[in-house]
Amino acid sequence: MYYAQWKRVQYLSNVFWKRWRVEYLQTLKCRQKWTQERENIQEGDVVLLKDNQVNRLSWPMGIVTKTFPSADNLVRKVEIRIVRTVDKDCVKPAFFVRPVTELVLLSRTYE
Repeated sequence: MYYAQWKRVQYLSNVFWKRWRVEYLQTLKCRQKWTQERENIQEGDVVLLKDNQVNRLSWPMGIVTKTFPSADNLVRKVEIRIVRTVDKDCVKPAFFVRPVTELVLLSRTYE
């Protein structure tokens, strides 16, 4: 009885995570490439690092600390300081450099 219930909960959890990643998360990251110009990611913006190889609930959240504009003055790569991870034992800050295509903007900094 309990094993079947546990399996059902695991199945529903996996279905929810897959739909959240494929359907909802994509709505946060609008693809305006080639059709409209959009604002560059700025220092201080809160982002979610997309990674298809990571288990559910494991995507780290971070703050953009540095931007790397290209020759046409568009930001294509950023440095991110991770502020929230699943690993509670990790106390030192982690920094990553990622292309903007692998980020989902959660909150924009307005100055």
